[in-house]
Amino acid sequence: MSSEQLGSLVPLVLIVAAAYFLLIRPARKRAQDVNALQRALAVGSEVMLTSGIFGTVVSIDDERIQVAVAEGVIVTVHRGAIGKVVTPTPSDDVDYEGPLDNDESSLDDSESPRDDAELTSDVPPEPDPGTEPDSRGAR
Repeated sequence: MSSEQLGSLVPLVLIVAAAYFLLIRPARKRAQDVNALQRALAVGSEVMLTSGIFGTVVSIDDERIQVAVAEGVIVTVHRGAIGKVVTPTPSDDVDYEGPLDNDESSLDDSESPRDDAELTSDVPPEPDPGTEPDSRGAR
């Protein structure tokens, strides 16, 4: 082969290498990670299904997994339907006390409650009824 023929193969080799490192290798790694996650499931694990439903693993039977999604509601799913294992974060341990009370009596004198005009400031005001429409006929 001459150097001209080798020179014409270099772009092709670079494209194949880029496709491998940018497309094939990451997809293979993700598939291996998902497979490892699904094989490492244990009874009692809190999981999220690929449909977005959260539940707790009740039993595992080869490819079928029973997941409790509510009290007394157990669904049987394929092992592949497990999207991820949900691990509680430290912020999940905070007790929820409900919405804050924002009544007007809790505001001090320097604060005033927001009115609806502040919430719709990006909407242009409607013209006064006594004004004439612009030259295009729009109001």
